[in-house]
Amino acid sequence: MPQRFRKTFKESFFGDFIYSMAIPEDHFLAQLDKVINWEQFTPLLIEAYKGKAERGEVPYQPTMILKMLLLSYLYDISERRAEDLCNYYLPGKQLTSISRYGIFRAANAPWAVFLLARW
Repeated sequence: MPQRFRKTFKESFFGDFIYSMAIPEDHFLAQLDKVINWEQFTPLLIEAYKGKAERGEVPYQPTMILKMLLLSYLYDISERRAEDLCNYYLPGKQLTSISRYGIFRAANAPWAVFLLARW
């Protein structure tokens, strides 16, 4: 059975155009996203998921959760604050790929409880 994850609406008509206009290329989070190959962590992180993302409730992409936890660590904020950061702060939204057109559509970050859960 193939792995499945919640849709984050990465594909959109606008693509990264809005973000490239609003976020400088030299912004730390933009550089971090370019430098690190986040997808390499998926096979390692998926092992912590019950059902390995094949059974049960459709989980969030493990790299999205990792990025949100990294933001929490980098900014020395709580997981609840990291959720807000990803919902309202464009560089955080871009890094976590919450929604490529979430500016125009109600698409939110995973609740902080998903960051605190012990899988």
